[in-house]
Amino acid sequence: MSTDPVADTPSPSPEGQQPQSNSRPERTAPQQRSPLLDKSSWATIVILPLVGALTLFAAQGAWGWISDKVSDPPELEVYSAGPDGCAPRYSESSLSELKTTTAEAAINGVPVTDAHFDPVEIPLTLQAKADEAIVVTGIKVRTLSDRKLPTRGVIVEPTGCGGGMTKREFDVKFGSVPVSVRPHVSRYKDGATRTSADFPFKISKSDPEQLSLYLFPGDRDVRFSVEVQWVSGGNLGSETLDNDGQGYRVMGPGGIPTFSMTELSR
Repeated sequence: MSTDPVADTPSPSPEGQQPQSNSRPERTAPQQRSPLLDKSSWATIVILPLVGALTLFAAQGAWGWISDKVSDPPELEVYSAGPDGCAPRYSESSLSELKTTTAEAAINGVPVTDAHFDPVEIPLTLQAKADEAIVVTGIKVRTLSDRKLPTRGVIVEPTGCGGGMTKREFDVKFGSVPVSVRPHVSRYKDGATRTSADFPFKISKSDPEQLSLYLFPGDRDVRFSVEVQWVSGGNLGSETLDNDGQGYRVMGPGGIPTFSMTELSR
């Protein structure tokens, strides 16, 4: 059997046709466009920082306005050492116990209205910290506790008091809500009266003011705080005195026995 030579001969390629190759042709990477030539890039570079700056400026301006509205007015310095030392003092100790600590009893006891219910005085000193004047508009007294009078202990009367000074005087009467604060009325033996000046009044750094609150607790044992209110430049302010959170305490005499300092020293 003969072999066909035509079958063994490869077929010629058509004229001009290149042989096919299994490798893929190389692709050229697309040329990247410069961001500087892109309008959208310019918008990002220029407009967005400008918008951010304007937003920050507006926010700072708004905060400045808010800060101006909520900032504290010029400060008012209010000082009080508590109820005046001329008031009788209550102690839970017995008479025999007090004879060994008479000075402490007179200083550290609870101030008490005397047998005639004369008030306990608490002086306040007000002074502006800055040169700008401050108008004091009022005082609020808040009751922190209200209890019955104690039934044991003693009351010690003071030995004497110092001289007075010109001051604004207010009567503070507990038992009402809110607590009553009114100008004090002085009554003289000849029948004349004098009513202390009321609010408002103006103070400054060089012109302080002395106030006295006359406390009338009645037949109760009361703890309280004092809030002084003022205004300056259209801004409101206040300062609260609360004896480091404990409140000031005052009480009526009740039926507790009273002794003088002389009797305690015997």
